[in-house]
Amino acid sequence: MARAGDRTSGYPEYSVNLTSVYTIGSGWLKGVRAGGTVSASSETLLYYYYPDGVSVDNNRVMFKLPRQTQFGLILGYERRYKQLLFSTQLNIANLFNRYRVVVQPHATNAF
Repeated sequence: MARAGDRTSGYPEYSVNLTSVYTIGSGWLKGVRAGGTVSASSETLLYYYYPDGVSVDNNRVMFKLPRQTQFGLILGYERRYKQLLFSTQLNIANLFNRYRVVVQPHATNAF
């Protein structure tokens, strides 16, 4: 249950996303696109919990997810034929398929 003055939860406090794509403009690879995405987040606040169980003094602690970083790959090709532009692109999210198992404490008894 939220109280006056509590920090909001459900999103990272710090995050950054960077996407970059390069298209080759000449030569035998003309029209090939390659790039990637990097996204990182830190201090993702989820919820308050009671580390010692519910007690009279109500010492609540905010549970935070660990830092998360993901990489993505972008590959594409485009070709112009008269007035038509044909373009195709493949996006691979979470390229290295890294997941963390996070054991979350119970909100009232921390188990």
